[in-house]
Parts: sequence; C-alpha cells; structure tokens
Amino acid sequence: MNVNKILKQNSDVLLRKYLWNHDRNEWFQIVLHNFLSRFRIFVFLFLFFCPLTVARTLADGTNNQQYLLQNVKMMAQTLPAMEKAFADIDSLRRSISKVSYQDPDKAFIFAYMITKWALINHLDPLEVAAVMKTESNFVPTAVSNKDARGLMQIHRPTWKMDNYFDAEENIKKGAEILIMYKRGFPQSYLTRYSGGEDGYERKVEINKAKIKKEIKKG
Repeated sequence: MNVNKILKQNSDVLLRKYLWNHDRNEWFQIVLHNFLSRFRIFVFLFLFFCPLTVARTLADGTNNQQYLLQNVKMMAQTLPAMEKAFADIDSLRRSISKVSYQDPDKAFIFAYMITKWALINHLDPLEVAAVMKTESNFVPTAVSNKDARGLMQIHRPTWKMDNYFDAEENIKKGAEILIMYKRGFPQSYLTRYSGGEDGYERKVEINKAKIKKEIKKG
C-alpha cells in the first residue's frame, strides 16, 4: 500500500477503496455492519422468520432444512461479534482523531490496521496505538536521527523492510517486533522496543491512558 496515495484520496471513497483492494472479507463485513446499523430490526426479523419458511420449502430429503437452520444459527452467533469488532475499531478511530490525526476517515484506516495486526499478534490494540503515538505521533513519513522510520519507527539498520513508509507493512512489522520482545522479555519488552530509551514505558502508558480516555468519552 502506498500511504501517500491513501492519505491524498478523497475521504468519501477512502475506506471503500482501501478495504476492497486489501481484503474483500473485511470490506464485506464493513458493508454488512453499515447495513445492520440502519436496518437491524428488519435483518433480525428476516433471520428469525424467513429461514424456517425457506427451509420447509426446500426440504426434499437431502437435509437442506438442517443445513439452512445450522447456517442461520451460525449467523446469529457471529453477527454480535462482528458488530463489537467494528464498534471497537470505530472507537479507536475517534480517539486517534482526537489525540493526533484530525481527519476521522483517515484515522479509521490507522485504527483498522492497528487493530488487525495487534489481534493477529495477540497484542492489545490500545497499546500498539500508544506505541505508535509515542514513536511517530501517527506521522507515516517520520524519520528519527537514528534512522528509525515510519509509523512504528522501525530501526532501519536492525530490521530490513522493502518499504519502511508503507503504513500497513510498518504497523505489521512493529507488531511482530513487539510480540517477539514481549514473549522473550515480558517485563521489559517496551524498553527493548525503544532501544533502551529511559522512561519509554511511562510515555507509552501516558499515551495509552490518553487514547483510552477519549474512547470512554465516546
């Protein structure tokens, strides 16, 4: 992903274009979530009443009725989890837009990528966001005097990447480095991530508290 192109896109099409190009499953879920938020009552009425009628109509000795009812049950279990996931991402988006990145649509992109790679690596999305705030203040093109680059300030001499300024690749790499240190050094992984910077853990804690505070405000 070319982050410069993304950040210059029209905000009206930014989410749709990004998510469709990068993960059609997530894009489908975004659409489904938006639909549910507007027509929830009709969706649930449909889920409860229509499948029974369809199942009886299609039942022909090939177990179609049981198949349909199993899928309806699965959907009923999955939809609340999907709604919660998108609510969590949107809450983080609002917080990011308050503490650092003003454009709410583009802040959603950061919130989405942070959440995605944090959960894949079994990390707390709020902590990953706090590390990003501490490292680059959500500036994708940030470069330190020690040649650390991008949103998560990946140290170029230590960690090799094709493009340090690709937002998603940078977040992905940062999350992978964090979980590596956390598993090996659970008491000092944040300090190790920073290269031994004094007071780094405290800075991350402060930024995490700021992000969490904005999320609670809703």
